[in-house]
Amino acid sequence: MEGAYLIRESQRQPGCYTLALRFGLQTLNYRLFYDGKHFVGEKRFESIHDLVTDGLITLYIETKAAEYIAKMTTNPIYEQTGYTSKLKEKVTRRLSRTKIESKRKTVSNESKSVDK
Repeated sequence: MEGAYLIRESQRQPGCYTLALRFGLQTLNYRLFYDGKHFVGEKRFESIHDLVTDGLITLYIETKAAEYIAKMTTNPIYEQTGYTSKLKEKVTRRLSRTKIESKRKTVSNESKSVDK
């Protein structure tokens, strides 16, 4: 089921945990970290539920809305103002960062699949 997830103990590293997340007809695996807050990358969360929710929203935006958002930033319907210029820069940086992170996760997931 889309959006379903499971937390399991790592088979290769006992004591470490893996988040298995169902999205886009595939299961994505992420190593979980905890330092008082839960995290996979830079962003920290109070709960696993919050981490998964943010991850699903990010994945959804990357797969379903990335092209539309990129189009909005390159073809604004409003005059260029200071706010829209800053927004365009921020969205462009965010999309670039999420594409890089997505590629890293894909490579990581592929290498994990090969290791099994």
